[in-house]
Amino acid sequence: MKTPQTIDLKHESWPPSRETSMLILILSLATLMLSLVLSMFNWLNANATLITAGAALLMTLVAIYLISIASPKHYIYLNHEEILFKRDKDSEEVCLKFDGLAYFETRFSEIVFSTKEAEKFVLPLNYISNEKKRWQIKEYLREHLTQRKQNAFAFK
Repeated sequence: MKTPQTIDLKHESWPPSRETSMLILILSLATLMLSLVLSMFNWLNANATLITAGAALLMTLVAIYLISIASPKHYIYLNHEEILFKRDKDSEEVCLKFDGLAYFETRFSEIVFSTKEAEKFVLPLNYISNEKKRWQIKEYLREHLTQRKQNAFAFK
């Protein structure tokens, strides 16, 4: 099976993004305010007001929780010149040029890149649940680095 020229893998994971959580928070606070205004003018009976206010308050607490645990999104972008990904532990973006790579090691849940300057970078694969995508990334890297090494020897 031939691997594609470019792999662009974006991961939309749980929890939702901060923007989505903020939208939930705004909607829940608006619902809470609406229920309070409607109860002030006696347009809702007491039970409906309590249910609406309770649901809105619960949605607000859930939205605040989601905002607090929201993490930066993971992504991997591979093309014929570079590998671009976001690390797992911090939000630092890593850009590795294929010309600067010495080799890489594949493990089940990560790929460890070693540069010619003896630096090591870990690409976590934990969030990729599709085994075929993991395999595709590893094969792309194998083929691409092998091809680059062959081209380098051909020019010497």
